[in-house]
Parts: sequence; structure tokens; C-alpha cells
Amino acid sequence: MNTRFICLICPILLIFLVLPSCAGDPCEDVECQNGGICLDGTCDCPENFFGRDCEFQLDPCTIQQCSTTGTDTCIVGNDDNAICRCKDGYQGERCEELWTEAFPGTFQAQEDCEGETQTFEMVVETGPSFNQVTLGNLHNQANPQDPAKLVGNLLRSTFFDMYPQFMPFGRVTGFGNLNDNNSISVFYTIIENSDTLQCSALLLPL
Repeated sequence: MNTRFICLICPILLIFLVLPSCAGDPCEDVECQNGGICLDGTCDCPENFFGRDCEFQLDPCTIQQCSTTGTDTCIVGNDDNAICRCKDGYQGERCEELWTEAFPGTFQAQEDCEGETQTFEMVVETGPSFNQVTLGNLHNQANPQDPAKLVGNLLRSTFFDMYPQFMPFGRVTGFGNLNDNNSISVFYTIIENSDTLQCSALLLPL
């Protein structure tokens, strides 16, 4: 046997066998914070944390992503959760929904004007301006020349005020409310000359 060859191979094998055991733990001196886990010497950070040791946390308001259009301000509570405070006319967890979005549709109106009842179809639309809704065929008075539309200003997410408006059948004022079942209750007064008529209508979605 060639002993010289064996003597050359042995040191090489020894290096491969010894070196791995001499290499230290790459995570030995790594201290991951906020629940981070060290993998091969690098911290794997939980969601919303970053940095070499996971020492930094994303701003809760950045995480929440409040609507830039509908949000008045973002508040961070004691639990580090962000709350979007909405401007008038907006709602939702991120203030991304318009108040008016809940109103539009075609409805069957059940009207009662001092004991005189009738049933007819009404259409509710958004506008004409921001935070307004329009009720068409009020009092069943729509015709080709006049759609009998009345505008309401939303004062809350479910409540609108119908400021005094002049219609062919009289001067109308009133208010309305969006109910939990998506129906709309409307209360209005019609004044024509010296006559005053008190009316209410329940608008049921079709």
C-alpha cells in the first residue's frame, strides 16, 4: 500500500470533518425582538414589524389605510389599533363609503296623506350635489314635463332633510330616514295656497 498517498489524503479528510463542527451557531448572537425568529443568522419578522432585529413596527394608521378622501383623522388607541374618524358624508371602517350609497334604488311608495292612501313607484338617486339624495315622483305627481323630484340633504348617515322646495302641486318640506331593512320613511308637508296637507310614505325596495 502507498503510505505516502494515505498521509496526503488524511489531512484533507480531517479538515472536512472538523470544520463543520467548529463553525458556530449563526443565531447565537442574534436577538430577534417582537416575536421574530432567527433563521441562518437573520431575523424573520412577524407581520407589521421590520428592522435587523425586528425592532421597528409599522405605523398603525399606515396599516389601517384610511381613505384619504373620507377620513378626517386617524386615531391610535391604547391597544395600538388605528381608528379612522370619518368626515361628514363618509362611513365604513376606512371611511371609504359615501352615506348616499345606501339610498339609491326603485321603491314602491305607500303614501298616506291625512287618511287618503295610494301606492305608486318612486326612484331615489344620489345628487345632484355631494351628500344629497333625490326622490322622484313624490306624491305620485311625475309627468313628462316634471319628474316631481325633491332633494334631501343628508345630516347623518341615515337621515336627510328636505328643505322647502316649490313644486307644481305646492310648496314641500320634510325629512326622511333610512331604516334597517333598507326601506325609507319619508314625512312631508305640502302647502298649496291656504291648504296644508300632512303626508307620510314608506318606500319599500323593489
